[in-house]
Amino acid sequence: MLLRLFQIRKTYKDIKEARNNPRGFVMGEGKNFFLGLSIPFLLPGVFFILVSAIFAFTPFLNGPYMFAKVLFWIFLIPTVVIFLVLRKIFKVFSSLNKTTKKTDTPVSAVYDENGKRIG
Repeated sequence: MLLRLFQIRKTYKDIKEARNNPRGFVMGEGKNFFLGLSIPFLLPGVFFILVSAIFAFTPFLNGPYMFAKVLFWIFLIPTVVIFLVLRKIFKVFSSLNKTTKKTDTPVSAVYDENGKRIG
């Protein structure tokens, strides 16, 4: 029941934020979606790196094994490259969200009698 109340409160805050700052809300949701999409792909890679490092560089089960060293490098290089690319994309999302300017002053224009804009 308590978790349901927190979900309702979060939904209400999201609705308020979406109404007040639609671009910021969409960018925040995009960052959350991106994180939710990238983490499941990186976790198995990290798991296999750790397991292969244990078998490749420790005397566990009469190790170290050469096959485990090969698997370690096969998993390490793509995982690091994917991580760096995803980190760069995430920073781009973050910088797009910070560049939005909110003006508090109303925009006004002055027109002459013919309807043309002055200044």
